[in-house]
Amino acid sequence: MPRLLSAFFFLAFAAGGMYAQLPLCAINPSTGEPKNCCNATGFADCPREGCGVDLLLNSAKNRTDLPNEADVRPMTIAQVAKFKRPKKWKWNQLRDKLVEYGEGTPLRVSLYLQGVEKYERGSEACNCNLTGEANNDYHLVLGRTKNAAEKYSLTAEISPRIRRTNWTHDRLKELAKLKTYVRVTGWAMLDTQHIGDKHPIRRTHWEIHPVTQLEVCTTTKSQCDAGTGWTPLEDMP
Repeated sequence: MPRLLSAFFFLAFAAGGMYAQLPLCAINPSTGEPKNCCNATGFADCPREGCGVDLLLNSAKNRTDLPNEADVRPMTIAQVAKFKRPKKWKWNQLRDKLVEYGEGTPLRVSLYLQGVEKYERGSEACNCNLTGEANNDYHLVLGRTKNAAEKYSLTAEISPRIRRTNWTHDRLKELAKLKTYVRVTGWAMLDTQHIGDKHPIRRTHWEIHPVTQLEVCTTTKSQCDAGTGWTPLEDMP
């Protein structure tokens, strides 16, 4: 009987404990082993600094405060691309100089949503290497025109930490399919992980990250540019 009970408790632990959590951690393709998730089982218990790599970059990505409307600066892709940026960057380097360059600026752009991607395989340390759509960012490709080349685009990232309930990937995908004119508000952040890289393809490694508000133009572009016709995505039917 004791041996049977031992087997039962082992199976119960495997089913409800370790085994239940391991699938949440993304697999390292080079080793075939689960990545370190820092014991997180969802973004709610993933710390702001994430899990590994560049903790200060992770923290910048994971801010949850909302900008004051009076402080938000309307900008174009060209203006965002003019923010200064270093030629090299080391992991966990202090980001004070980037703040001087513009990191943390509350900004707003009105552009066409050309594409959206999700990281459901859990490839990001900022989200504790967790798998699952609910635990990961949405990557938005924003263009000045509907058919502008991606190399001229601006990136915006929607974090699961402040994502509205109905900001779903399916809904965003439909808007991208229609090349919808959108207004995106959030924090300027330099993606220092990709300094010196040619990927991802875009105009600049300065991003809107995280997105704090996403609005859809429901009238004409000219009316929206004049300030009327914007509807928050969460208020769309």
